[in-house]
Amino acid sequence: MGSNYGDLRVALIRHLGTLHSDDYPWSLGKSGFGGRGVFATRDIQTDEVIFEDRPIIVGPRAGRDENVTCVVCHDHVDRSEVCPKGCGLPVCITNATCASNESHNPECELLRSWEPLKTKVVSDNILRALTSVRSLLLPPEPLALLNSLQAQTEINRAVAEFGKFPHNQPEVLKQLFNTSAVLNTNAFETKLCIPNVRYCFDANHVMRVQATKQIMCGEEIFTSYIQIFWGTYSRRVHLMATKDFMCNCSRCIDPTEGGTYLSALRCPKDPCQGRLLPLKPLELGSPWACDICSTQLDCKKVSRVQDVLSALIITKLRKGNPRLVLDFLKTCINNIMPGTNQFIVELKLFIIWNVGNDEKYGPGNKLSSFESQAPR
Repeated sequence: MGSNYGDLRVALIRHLGTLHSDDYPWSLGKSGFGGRGVFATRDIQTDEVIFEDRPIIVGPRAGRDENVTCVVCHDHVDRSEVCPKGCGLPVCITNATCASNESHNPECELLRSWEPLKTKVVSDNILRALTSVRSLLLPPEPLALLNSLQAQTEINRAVAEFGKFPHNQPEVLKQLFNTSAVLNTNAFETKLCIPNVRYCFDANHVMRVQATKQIMCGEEIFTSYIQIFWGTYSRRVHLMATKDFMCNCSRCIDPTEGGTYLSALRCPKDPCQGRLLPLKPLELGSPWACDICSTQLDCKKVSRVQDVLSALIITKLRKGNPRLVLDFLKTCINNIMPGTNQFIVELKLFIIWNVGNDEKYGPGNKLSSFESQAPR
């Protein structure tokens, strides 16, 4: 399909089927940030649904810290629950229909033909590559649409997990490397740290994209690769590690990130109540300085503090107890960073989510007492 935006639009509309409406407010074009972009063809109002999208392929999440799920029913499984046929993928032992499910059979047969080196325990590398592997089994039309996407992926680790991978078939390798996204229209959106849309998924994997602000006709539609509450240092390191680029958007340039102070640490000089911020946010090695007393801290020390705090927070979140997280906020972490810092924001959101979805904190119960103890 190349860069012919008209052909791409027709292919997308055909793929979306009943999800598409004739008054859709977007078109494809060349992004000023490189590659393709989605642009508003009329004024779009806040909260308006811009488009709905269905996946070309559905696959497991690819994060290295993700819990293992059955590739058929998506329930959590133990790492020892592997397909009995020997493909190396996690499949429910308690649900006998999963291993024999028709949707699993083609990928199972393909992977077994490549002779996985490990068949008794889940291979993380094969699991992370499963979405790409499933692209090899697509019919011609969705495969052509998939190949029109512009994205990146890594497949080398998965290839090393097989004793008989078809290295002499370059079209197989090319397809695996090309397959790096599961949602078509979203793959054309430009990614910035200040998105003007949000998206959610329903039980059928349909994605709904809505405007978070008014978007004027001709304006480009932006989404984000990363968590919106991450600070600049965390965002840029993650983008370089996973997407091989450094973002230089207006948010990344601003040390205060639009006055949110998501990256700020407390000044270590007593009794100063100032906030440490990077002097040059676009330089990972930039020193940090207090916005009141100008005390500076070496970037390596800041990185160590952030790494230690990140590890502590992951440990607390994995325990899943909002009371323990609240105690941690009150006694430890709040003395090191202001309440605006990304780590504290993440912990607060964890408490809100867990308490808000717990019936014992429902209407008429003691949610207010829980809230009153939260750090400000």
